Amino acid sequence: MEILIGKGIGNFSFGLSKNEIQLIQGKPDKIYTDDYEDVFVVYNSIKATFKIESNNKFGWLETSNKDVTIFNISPWSIEQKELVTKITEILNETPEVEDYGSFESITFNKSWLELQFEYGKLKEINLGVLYDENNNTIWPNA
Repeated sequence: MEILIGKGIGNFSFGLSKNEIQLIQGKPDKIYTDDYEDVFVVYNSIKATFKIESNNKFGWLETSNKDVTIFNISPWSIEQKELVTKITEILNETPEVEDYGSFESITFNKSWLELQFEYGKLKEINLGVLYDENNNTIWPNA
């Protein structure tokens, strides 16, 4: 599956409902709700979690699926510094770096792309729907 900035991943476009995701992928392994009433739909088979926001639309993805690519690159075997440099050049965006002790988060805020690294290797990719200059959601199929 290919990650597409602002669009989603593979056949899953931002803006889909929980039911539409289930029609594509089948019954999830787990569904839970956070304190903000957002719903998380978890699929172990594809190592992906889809966040369904309060507007009932898919708006955030978390994945550790080693088959996932981004910009036609398989990022999982590339060292942290090299991967961050490549993505920085592609996006033409300076990332924000946060050190959480056990892992580091590299976030490209304009692109809503977060790369989490542990031991210098990518452990998770998180991706969100984009927003315009007025903080309105830009749904890819709207």
